[in-house]
Amino acid sequence: MVYKLHKSLYDLKQSGRQWFTKLTQYLTSLGYIQSHHDHSLFTKKQGSHFTALLIYVYDLVLAGNDNIEIQHVKHTLDQQFKIKDFGFLASKPAPTPIVKTTKLHNDDNLPYDNPASYRRLVGGLLYLTNTRPDISFAIQQLSQFMAQPTVVHFRALTRILRYVKANPEQGMLYPNSSSLQLKAFSDSDWASCMDSMKSISGCCVFLEDSLVSWKSKK
Repeated sequence: MVYKLHKSLYDLKQSGRQWFTKLTQYLTSLGYIQSHHDHSLFTKKQGSHFTALLIYVYDLVLAGNDNIEIQHVKHTLDQQFKIKDFGFLASKPAPTPIVKTTKLHNDDNLPYDNPASYRRLVGGLLYLTNTRPDISFAIQQLSQFMAQPTVVHFRALTRILRYVKANPEQGMLYPNSSSLQLKAFSDSDWASCMDSMKSISGCCVFLEDSLVSWKSKK
């Protein structure tokens, strides 16, 4: 006997696809255009106003220069799907994504009471590293504790949000005139991981003055 579901349920294999299909249809009805290069990216342009919405599983990253449109789409999405806003707009900005002396590791601190939200937030910030290499190292550190994050790990995660709030203008700049000189830099802090005693390496590649590739890896 075969059963047909009239409503998609969490944790089923088809639930993610059904959610994405339904959300795509709704965003399209609001005037958003789906990118052909990244199907999880939706954009809307009205004159000089631009809004971008990125889907990461069940989370959405919303950005742009039209605050009215951002508030509108959040309101309509909440009416349609009942969303939750992380609420860090009023938080105190941070000057750096991570404290220099911080050594994150698997410790016996109090476990964070909502590990699922920790995983979703790290996953969302991973998208941001595509244009923000300045947070790559901090995200690499925090992504190691997806299984059992602690309150200390979550506090370090929220600092990245406060840093992004303080530095929204940071990003990639590619000049329209440049030579084809290729430059690469790398470094490593030998055996710095307190849990495994492994090294953490970093590298970046420039085409003249344009950063074209970067990585932070244990």
